Amino acid sequence: MEHEGRCPSSQNTDDLTGLPMPPVIEVAQLTKVFRPARGIARWLSASPIQHEIRVLDGVDLKVHRGEVFALLGPNGAGKTTLLKVLATLLRPDAGSVRIAGFDVVAEERKVREKIGWVYSDERSFYWRLSGRENLRFFGRLWNLTGKALDRRIGDLSDLLGMEDFLDQRFDAYSTGMRQRLAVARGLLGGAEVLLLDEPTRGLDPEAARVLLQSLRFLAESAGATVLLVTHRIAEVETVCNRIGVLRRGRIAEIDPPGSFGLGLGEIYARVTRKEVV
Repeated sequence: MEHEGRCPSSQNTDDLTGLPMPPVIEVAQLTKVFRPARGIARWLSASPIQHEIRVLDGVDLKVHRGEVFALLGPNGAGKTTLLKVLATLLRPDAGSVRIAGFDVVAEERKVREKIGWVYSDERSFYWRLSGRENLRFFGRLWNLTGKALDRRIGDLSDLLGMEDFLDQRFDAYSTGMRQRLAVARGLLGGAEVLLLDEPTRGLDPEAARVLLQSLRFLAESAGATVLLVTHRIAEVETVCNRIGVLRRGRIAEIDPPGSFGLGLGEIYARVTRKEVV
């Protein structure tokens, strides 16, 4: 199912009181350092790290309800590392990170109830099962069963345009089908925050357009908060409210796309021109 039109402005005020709403994603002075293993662990570790690497260095970021935020940056800038910290898969070394008001370290279980994590190169689906059977399996992990689960799967199928292939075996899926199924799984538990690592990688232009339009519609209709990492600069201009470029461990925000009178590609090149891509 396709959803035309541009992404709405982010909803930063309460409809009843008119007061500012707290951000759904709130990152303050986030630092993440990767260090080489020491002692016996150094001989057992397969890590190629030979010296300390400060990947994130005082990152500040706020993303509000109903907002689609795109994060750009050169390879190795730390974009995936930031997403993994938000998803509670990595612990920060300094700073604070809160999702829907919950701390990612002290309240990681509550954070995981709020997020859907979607990454490219998905390999955890069961290849001999259909897409529907896969979603039923993972839905039960969210304590969804029976008609409630089937209704949820049907709603996501409509949202993401999966009707034509949902009952086919997963091993027959194209890359675009797998990506849409991965997004559906991320939303099964009613996630308020969707974290996506290069969701359009490997997709043809039409499949990428349908997927991104679905994400935009989700933010507009359900108030979901979407943070996505991408290298496809032209795509994000049509779906996001704001853009951030991660450079030298920090985020330079561009708000909103097109407001600088330059093409996004020119802005991106200007911000990252001192980086090795």
